[in-house]
Amino acid sequence: MKPYYTELTLPVSGMSCTACASSVESILKSQNGVDAAFVNYSTSSVKIKFNPVAVSLVDLQLALKTIGYDLVTATEDNTIEFDRLEEGRHQKLKLKLIVAIIFSLPVFVISMLWHHASSIQQLILLGLSLPVIFFSGSDFYITAFRLARIGKTNMDTLVALGTAAAFILSILNTLAPGILSETGVTSYVYYESAV
Repeated sequence: MKPYYTELTLPVSGMSCTACASSVESILKSQNGVDAAFVNYSTSSVKIKFNPVAVSLVDLQLALKTIGYDLVTATEDNTIEFDRLEEGRHQKLKLKLIVAIIFSLPVFVISMLWHHASSIQQLILLGLSLPVIFFSGSDFYITAFRLARIGKTNMDTLVALGTAAAFILSILNTLAPGILSETGVTSYVYYESAV
């Protein structure tokens, strides 16, 4: 007997680039019972053709939730739910931007005025960088980690790798400058690149 398929177009919240849309599409296509999935990044929606006996909408929601996206199920209020999710996301991004600006500007000023920062200045730069990396930039690292677990990458992966490399090297050169200088590497700090 031929399986019965349902076709729905549903909003997806949390996508920030076309690579995100590609990840959403491939995750949905990999689910048992999903025959086809087509993501439209510009409308933040996905058209899914699936067998509701083999896979439920809740299963699809959970699959996307594990990599950081929200599938808004078809209800009378799905537009309201999508708008609520996006508004919450925008408020969170706004707060993270404000924190990043407040802590990054002094990092840039100190780094540009004193290219060879003293130990005290390096510790100040480290302290100012921590909120930017771990609060404002947390979404980059979380998304990159989630995607790495399933063998995918996107722009978050690139940002996370680049900023983490600059930050880790700067921490090493701040807290243990002798370790790298013994190998011939100059112990500069790059906190302005990390934030």
